[in-house]
Amino acid sequence: MPWLLKMTLLAATIKAAVDLYLGWRMIRAVEYLSPTSGSSLAWLVVLLFLTFYLFPLSGFFQYLGGANVDILTYPKPIIYYFWFGFAFSFQVLAWIVASDILKISANANGINAPFVDQVYGFLVVGFFLVILVYTGYKMYSDTLDIEVEPITYTEETLSEDLEGFRIAHITDVQADRYTGQPQVAAYVDRVNAEHPDLVVVTGDLISYGTGYVAMAADELARLEAPHGVYFVIGDHDYWAGSDEIAGALRERGIRVLEGENAYREVGRARVRLSGITNVYSRTAPVEEVRRLTRDSTEAELRVMLTHQVSEEIIRESEAAGYHLLLAGHTHGGQIRVPLFFTRFSAPDFETPYVQGPYQEGEMLINVNNGLGFTLSPVRYNAPPNISIIELRRE
Repeated sequence: MPWLLKMTLLAATIKAAVDLYLGWRMIRAVEYLSPTSGSSLAWLVVLLFLTFYLFPLSGFFQYLGGANVDILTYPKPIIYYFWFGFAFSFQVLAWIVASDILKISANANGINAPFVDQVYGFLVVGFFLVILVYTGYKMYSDTLDIEVEPITYTEETLSEDLEGFRIAHITDVQADRYTGQPQVAAYVDRVNAEHPDLVVVTGDLISYGTGYVAMAADELARLEAPHGVYFVIGDHDYWAGSDEIAGALRERGIRVLEGENAYREVGRARVRLSGITNVYSRTAPVEEVRRLTRDSTEAELRVMLTHQVSEEIIRESEAAGYHLLLAGHTHGGQIRVPLFFTRFSAPDFETPYVQGPYQEGEMLINVNNGLGFTLSPVRYNAPPNISIIELRRE
């Protein structure tokens, strides 16, 4: 079974478990509000929940029929609709559970049962309708609106020449049928509007194949920074062919670091950029990390670039006195759904470094959300972003 279909079916199974509870409570709420026509309305509720599964079920039955399944070629509306439903189910879940707790508490305290049932019905139906609209709006906004995230890194021994130095960190462009030339161009334009001194891209130029390599490389070639643009290989680059990806970028003047260091002179200060390939199919050996980080004190600013964060890279970089470790891969969780008092996403089961800046000792780790998609062509609580890291002396 194709990986994309397998993961979609897993998401559908998790959603189904939540929907069984939500559907049951919604049916009861409708019956409380309309005892006479409640049964008919209840069937409409069931039908609404079932429509969310058109996308995964179509893929599943096509697979059972022996066909070659590529769910990325399915009509976009049914794909969007399923993932909207996935986010909606979790967004509304806590509110329905809270309503149930209130109802149980009211009944236990002897409050008039018919009155409680009516209030419960209004609450549940109200939450469903309001959150349905909210989820749609937020998913639309989080998918399309690019955010600029300002991050300040302070270091009391920072060279005066590096005061105010600005690094634009982007990642996971993942050009494909969903992230086309207009989207990549807009991303590049937003970076250029920030006037960074240096741009780093921590992997995944494309999502699959090589059909979008030239377009994505052409757009990244428009990035403007006086101290250059640097790139490290990501998972999808590695699978599609890292040599072709790296070649296309180098032809356009972008420096690709594959287990090597690069240096920039900023006034009298020296900046070291260490780029390492650390992806699913190729885990960076500790010896390679140590080789890269050796003699690090020869530079006033030391920056490690990698697609995926690992404990070994963190440990060795911190021990060598690196100031910044910049990575991508997680898409910031991409779809981060609420679960009571927290949010979770698939990458949370893989790494504690999912979204935004983290501090490890004296070293700042930044995991950028990127632009593109994996598995689902939408985002929720993880909008595409551009990290602007500004260096300051304490």
